[in-house]
Amino acid sequence: MGGLTFNFHGSSTYDGLGDKISRVVSELCHLDLIRSYLTDWEVLSSLTQAKALRRLWLFLPRLLGRAPECPSGSIFPQLRTLDIWAASHTSCTDLFRWTSLNQVTEIWIYCEQAREDGYSPQVLVDMSSLISSQCKHLELCWFWSDFLPIPFHDASPSWPRPMLEPYQVYHQLRVIALGTRYSVTMSDDDFEDMVKAWPDLEAFHLFHDDRVDTPVHLTLRGVTALLHHCPKLKHFTLTFDATRVPEHVAGLSHETIVRNTAVQYMGVHTSPVSESKGVAAYLSAMMPSLEIIGIETNLGDIYGLEWLWIATQHQQKLVVRVDMSPQKLYLLLTAGTESASNHLTYDGEWYLKYRGPSEGEVL
Repeated sequence: MGGLTFNFHGSSTYDGLGDKISRVVSELCHLDLIRSYLTDWEVLSSLTQAKALRRLWLFLPRLLGRAPECPSGSIFPQLRTLDIWAASHTSCTDLFRWTSLNQVTEIWIYCEQAREDGYSPQVLVDMSSLISSQCKHLELCWFWSDFLPIPFHDASPSWPRPMLEPYQVYHQLRVIALGTRYSVTMSDDDFEDMVKAWPDLEAFHLFHDDRVDTPVHLTLRGVTALLHHCPKLKHFTLTFDATRVPEHVAGLSHETIVRNTAVQYMGVHTSPVSESKGVAAYLSAMMPSLEIIGIETNLGDIYGLEWLWIATQHQQKLVVRVDMSPQKLYLLLTAGTESASNHLTYDGEWYLKYRGPSEGEVL
C-alpha cells in the first residue's frame, strides 16, 4: 500500500483550481480519501469523478452560488462516508439538492447559522427530509446545528420528531445523533413510536441547549421503551424525568423487566433525578453493563449530586463525567474505525490520500 499527501495553502479558492483537481483526480485512480477546506461548485464537480473515493470531508462556505448542472454518468460511485462542516444551512442544503448520494452510509454534519438561513425550525426539518431522500442506504447520521431558536416557541410541540420522521423508513440505521438549540418536547408515546423503527440502533443522542430552562417531557418510561426496542444500543443521550419509577410501560406487561446488557454510556444532560433506592435499583436492573453517566453540569449544580449518588448505587459503581461533548461521543463511538480519522484537523488546506496500486498494477 502507498500514500500521497497534496496540500494547497490559503483561505479561498482561485481560478483554475478545479482544473488542477480534475487532473489530479483523473491520474490517481486509487484515490480513497479527500479532505477539502476550499470548496466551490468547480471543485465539487471535479470530485464527483473520483471513481474510488470512499471518504470525503468538505468545508462549505456560507454561499456556494448558483449550482451548475450536475455531471452526468456515475457520480461518487464508491463514496460511503461524507463529513461536512458548513458555514450555513443554505450551502449544505444546496449540496444535497445538487446530487444524489445513494451509496453513502455514514454522514456527519455540523452547520453554523447564517442570516441566509432564516430562523424557522422548518429549515432543519427540510434539511433532514432532503438528506433522507438522497441517502437511501444511510446507517449513521450525526447532525449538529448551531441554529438559534428565535423565537424559541416556534419549535414543534413534539420536537424533534419532525426532524426524525424522515428516517423512520430506514430500519438499518445504527447511529442517530441530533443536536439543535431547541429542547426535546416529545412525550413518551411519541418517543416510542419513533425508536421502535430502528431495532439495530447502537447509539442514539439528542443534544440541545441546556441554557434554556424548559419542562422535561420524557420520563423513565420513554427510556425503558428505547432500551426495549433497541437491544443493541451502546450509547444514548436524553433529557428525561428520573424522579420516579414508571408504573406501566406501554407494550410491556407489568411482570416484564427490560434488561439491556449492551448499554455502556448514558448521557442525561440536566435530567431531574431523585435519591431514590427504587430509581437506582430500576436503572441498575435495566442497564447492568452501564459504565459512564454523562452530565452537562458541575457536580455542585442542580441534580449533579443526585446523579453522583445514583452512580454509587449501581452494581458497577459508575463513573460520572461532565466533559462528554458531542465530538468526544463521536470519537468514543468510532474509536478504531476509519470514521474516527476523518476528524483530524488540517487548517487552511485540502488533503488527498489514496491507496497505492496492488502488486503488479500500474497507475
